[in-house]
Amino acid sequence: VYDRTYDVCVGQTYQFSAWFSNTWGGVPDVDLNLTVYDGTGAIIYQVSSLVVGGPWIEFNTGQFVATSNTIRFELINNIAGGVGNNDCSMDDLVLERCSSPSNDANAGSFCTTDAATDLYAYLLIPLGNGGVWSGPSSLTGGHLGTFDPSVNLSGIYTYVINGGSVCPDSIATVEVVVIASPQLDVIADVSTCNGYQLPAITGINLTGNQAYYDNPGGTGTQYLPGQVLSSSIILYAFDGGTSPSTCFSEVAFNVDISSSALELGNDTTLCDGQTILLDAGSGFDAYLWQDGSIGQTMMVTSAGTYTCEVSVLGSNQVQNGDFELGDNFFSSGYTNGLGGSWGPLSSAGTYEVSTNPQLEHINFMSCSDHTSGSGQMMVVNGSNLSGTNVWCQNIVVTPGTDYEFSTWISNAINDPNVAQLQFSIDGIPLGGIFSTSPTGCFWQEFSAIWNSGTSTAITICISNQNTSGGGNDFMIDDIFFAPICISVDSIDVFYQPPPNAGLDNVLNVCPTDPPIDLFGLLGGTPDAGGNWLPALASGTGIFDPAIDLAGVYTYTASGASICPDANASVDVSLNGLTSATIDPVPGFCITDSPYTLNAVSLGGVWSGSGIVDTLLGIFDPSVAFAGSHEVIYTINGACGSADTVFITVNDNVYAGSDSALNICITDPAIDLTTLVAPADPGGVWIPILASGGGILDPLVDLSTVYQYIISGPGACLNDTASVDVLISPLADASISFSGPFCPSDSPFNLSAAAPGGIWSGTGIVDALMGTFDPAIAGVGIHTISYTISGSCGSFDTELIIVNPEIDPTINPQTDLCLSDGALVLSAINPGGLWSGNGIVNPVTGSFDPSLFGPNNYAVIYTIAGFCPTADTLFFNVLPDLLPVISPVIAYCEDDQMDSLMADIGGGVWSGLGITDSTIGSFDPGMAAVGGNEIIYTISGACAGSDTVLVIVNALPIAAITVSDTIGCPILEVQVDYATSSTLVDCFWSLSDGTIINGCGPAEFSFDIAGCVDLSLFITDIEGCSQTISYSNQICIVDSPIANFEYAPDQINELMPSVEFNNLSVNAVNYQWEIENVLYNSTDLTHVFSAADNYWTCLIAENDIGCIDTLCQNIEIESMPAVYVPNSFTPDGDGTNDFFGPSIYGFEPVNFELMIFNRWGEMIWYSQAPDRLWDGTVSLASGTGVAMEDIYVWKLIYQIPGQIQVNSKVGHVSLLR
Repeated sequence: VYDRTYDVCVGQTYQFSAWFSNTWGGVPDVDLNLTVYDGTGAIIYQVSSLVVGGPWIEFNTGQFVATSNTIRFELINNIAGGVGNNDCSMDDLVLERCSSPSNDANAGSFCTTDAATDLYAYLLIPLGNGGVWSGPSSLTGGHLGTFDPSVNLSGIYTYVINGGSVCPDSIATVEVVVIASPQLDVIADVSTCNGYQLPAITGINLTGNQAYYDNPGGTGTQYLPGQVLSSSIILYAFDGGTSPSTCFSEVAFNVDISSSALELGNDTTLCDGQTILLDAGSGFDAYLWQDGSIGQTMMVTSAGTYTCEVSVLGSNQVQNGDFELGDNFFSSGYTNGLGGSWGPLSSAGTYEVSTNPQLEHINFMSCSDHTSGSGQMMVVNGSNLSGTNVWCQNIVVTPGTDYEFSTWISNAINDPNVAQLQFSIDGIPLGGIFSTSPTGCFWQEFSAIWNSGTSTAITICISNQNTSGGGNDFMIDDIFFAPICISVDSIDVFYQPPPNAGLDNVLNVCPTDPPIDLFGLLGGTPDAGGNWLPALASGTGIFDPAIDLAGVYTYTASGASICPDANASVDVSLNGLTSATIDPVPGFCITDSPYTLNAVSLGGVWSGSGIVDTLLGIFDPSVAFAGSHEVIYTINGACGSADTVFITVNDNVYAGSDSALNICITDPAIDLTTLVAPADPGGVWIPILASGGGILDPLVDLSTVYQYIISGPGACLNDTASVDVLISPLADASISFSGPFCPSDSPFNLSAAAPGGIWSGTGIVDALMGTFDPAIAGVGIHTISYTISGSCGSFDTELIIVNPEIDPTINPQTDLCLSDGALVLSAINPGGLWSGNGIVNPVTGSFDPSLFGPNNYAVIYTIAGFCPTADTLFFNVLPDLLPVISPVIAYCEDDQMDSLMADIGGGVWSGLGITDSTIGSFDPGMAAVGGNEIIYTISGACAGSDTVLVIVNALPIAAITVSDTIGCPILEVQVDYATSSTLVDCFWSLSDGTIINGCGPAEFSFDIAGCVDLSLFITDIEGCSQTISYSNQICIVDSPIANFEYAPDQINELMPSVEFNNLSVNAVNYQWEIENVLYNSTDLTHVFSAADNYWTCLIAENDIGCIDTLCQNIEIESMPAVYVPNSFTPDGDGTNDFFGPSIYGFEPVNFELMIFNRWGEMIWYSQAPDRLWDGTVSLASGTGVAMEDIYVWKLIYQIPGQIQVNSKVGHVSLLR
């Protein structure tokens, strides 16, 4: 509808207004879309549905800011036109520049540590991106005005869009406040022993709110400077974060407290024989006990003081000691590589952190770091200035603590001109100068222990003392410095003997007995001073029968919580003063049951008339008879007593015997007392008769039961007798018809019109009841009479017929088995029919057991007729019990007992080898070798048995042969065996653990003395095994070792006697062979016949005939002769004070005598035969006296006229 572009000023505020009218009829059916765009086409303002209805209305867009030099106004009709539809008019469209509202913003405050932010985002009204920022400091980011709190200053920053000559400038401001954040100094990780006091937190711009926390951001538990920590923790030093400033600074560091506190526990006293395991606890790196042992624990078995020292190596205090964090956390007097023709380290006095030396200098060798083989190291080209620090680092330490320092160094090339490194702490050398190996890439460790003394912070440095330019190239890795935490504790252990409470005992006393000391009743030798439980009234061990109670009193000798308490007891029975008082006794009637008398105390004896049990006190009134009886209760013994009681026994009253009276109403009166007689007089009749006494008048009194009651005296019961009186009218004896009967019918009570009569006739078995028994009467017609006696009596007769019946009795039949065939049942009389389960022919009585299987059977035999009869036969069909024995394996005769099994339980096992016939235990050792017939039998009807042949194989046997049972090392022994068994597996074994597998002979070699057991393990083809063993079968005796010495060392024909001293071991017989002569003796003195060389042999033999021979050449020198002694004593006593040769028969020429000490130094020298050694020392360093020792002498001389120069060497012992 309308579209127009306008020129505007960027950053200025504008608004459009216009008037609209519905041109057709005023119906609101005009729908317009009004949009304002900037120069880029972005929408500045929009109304998507402007509805116009009625006459002129004004519309205003509201204010908006121009973000470009042009804007475009667009009006679109949203509805299609038509007749009278969507017609409108627009007039007075105005674009108006408004006065700009305030655009002054406040961005708030920022910490110097905050991230940079764009101030443009804080403008209240965005002005577009063509402006320029100005303010206290320069911003970056163009129109965004990026403000960096760490660089820019606080103040008001102004954003201006220059309007040029046409438009006014568009201006906005943002105020920013910068708060200097606290900046904490870096805190190094700390490793210390036992505890760490937190230092003051230092830095710049501190707020005064400094503290430590165990969570970041000043959260978690707070720790203040000066607080002492006792355990390892990660802490965060924190400052700031309180209103109005939220600026803070935080530094994290580790505190590693290697607690080496050792606590062996309190001094301990043990009971004799007890032990205690002292445990220094785990987690220490080293342990050292007072006896030099280095384990964590020590077992104590004796009294003494036990001391342990433990140590723990803390964590490394060197930051980046392995250089994995590159060129950080250390200082150096060297510079980083400057480059050159040989690489970065072409110049002396340079270093790099690298993974391979050859990467830094082409002449350096290629190798890996020490730590992992793939990490970094410090590679150094040595400086030509002595003492230049290669590496330094400041470290916090704990005063008075030992620290371990170590590092690894390697030459960078194969060159003898190696680095000479001096390690120092605060300028003081730590150990001597360390020279690297001339071999390149060969890592070596330097380590030293240093004590911090009073130091709290130190500087560790590594400097190179070699100033040579060639070579002198090296690598450093894994620099380590950590505290050594040491703790010492001691514990004294004492022993004491266990307590003795004595031996148990018992005590029986009466209440009247005097007090007794229970301690004296204890057996053995109990310790005094113990306690009694329960406590006695005396408070000691005195038992007073009058006060204390019976019971077990335990005496406890305390082990003082060290040894277990010892207990012994005295079981006290307190008989007490018994009370024989008899409990009250009632009166008795002579017919009463026996009564048990009671007294206060038990254990007494009862006596007197009527006592039938003197121990239980049973009184029988029927034995005592009527009257008063004295009964005595006596408790014997020291605590005994007695009591007496009188017991009354009354006779019973008798009211007579019960009776009955049938009387006719016309009969005369009768005295009822005569019917119950004999009876005691004095009783009364209830109900009362008309006569007032015992006279019954049938015309006046009634039919009822009349009781005669007599009251019993004392405890006796009343007695009652009764007369059942029936007053009858005249009786009707007419018999009711009955019958006919069969002989097997049950007895039948006949009846008549009136009861009370007497029945008679054949078959009557009860005359009063009129019981007729057809079986007794028999077959026929029988006359039965019924007579009612008395004045009211009458008489009648009746004929009763008993018809005959056939006896159906079935002949007996025993129980059948299921496997039995069909059979015919029978009865005494034929003609009946059979019925019931199993009957296959009801006429013949054929029965088949297999039809219904095992069960209880009832078979009925019935004979029809007027008097049908039947009989029932009860019998059982039983299951067949035919057991089957489970398969049985073959056994070896030494096999363990086994249980045989069958499919049916409850039977009995029998046969050789059966040891339990009920459960079928079979012992192969009790059976015979070969086949054993075993029978399993089930008892009872229809039962059977099964048989199995159990094979028991004999154990294999072998006879061992040994080539030698005794000998000397090395002894070769062959072993073999003979056997008739077929063997499948064998091995030989010795008690020393030697095993040779396989069947057949074997050979053993022995080179160590001692005896061994020989065993042969064999298994035959049946799987049976046998071990044949012989104890100490092969014994090795130590071989003899022939040895001897002789004296003197030099022998000549003037002194040809030689003493031979036997030094042999493990021998008992000796034989010498000298000059072809044999001598049987241990030691020997022999005089040689002439000057010559003689082989002298000693043959040594042990007690089993093993021999060893030693031969030595004995030289008998011819004259002239030289003799040299083997010891002297230069003590100035005039005897044997000098050492030298004795020369016979000539004057030596070119004579030399030399004496050497054990280190080969010549300590004395002479060229004169008459100048002998006096025991002094003459060295270039001075003279002195030789110590007592063994010295070597050398003698050189010539015999005049001979060319040969003679030389002898020997030993001489200087004794003082």
